[in-house]
Amino acid sequence: MVKINKIILQTCEAFSPDDKSLGFLNYFEFLDFKIQIKEKKLVGYYMLYNNEKIYIDEDGRCDSYPKGFYDLVDIQLDKLIQ
Repeated sequence: MVKINKIILQTCEAFSPDDKSLGFLNYFEFLDFKIQIKEKKLVGYYMLYNNEKIYIDEDGRCDSYPKGFYDLVDIQLDKLIQ
């Protein structure tokens, strides 16, 4: 028998180029945030994770992906394909 595990979605704070907080985003909101940045070719937006600024370039790519930063989906998919 399986049990249903409660999974709490991670949130990280998003910021505009002028360092204004845009709120805390879950993984799916984060993806939408990156899509909007790419579509509008915006620069200077970033996420704050463990006191590290992770900048998002005009193509919606992050300049780094530290361990633990929105990686739950990757971890779970890895378990499925093993």
